[in-house]
Amino acid sequence: MAENDAALMRQAASGQAAAFPELMRRHDQAITLPSSDGLGACLRDGQRRVLQNAVLNGQRTIELVRGSGYEHLWIAAATYLPERLPGTTTTPYGTTTVAFAFDFLRPAAASLATLRLPIPAGFARTTIP
Repeated sequence: MAENDAALMRQAASGQAAAFPELMRRHDQAITLPSSDGLGACLRDGQRRVLQNAVLNGQRTIELVRGSGYEHLWIAAATYLPERLPGTTTTPYGTTTVAFAFDFLRPAAASLATLRLPIPAGFARTTIP
């Protein structure tokens, strides 16, 4: 393992979650998080299954597991938004698990305004035949 990877492992183990995706990327692994529509498709085609209903941080959740059982994902029962996603990787230093916890802000005029991009000068709308 490269010295930089060892530093990333120490950061991930100390709770610096930003280090974990970089470490996973370097080792050709990816944690993907499907949308609520994507979750429905995953449940229908058997990629994921419902493991149990649970209360997580005071909120009703549904624990989903991949067909093989290696990846668990907790989603909010009311919104189907992700709540928690743990990820585990094995390194020469041992196994490290990092759990990603998700928190979503309610839509507000100020935050929605950041999604409206100005149209550049000279831009022309065209229709593709």
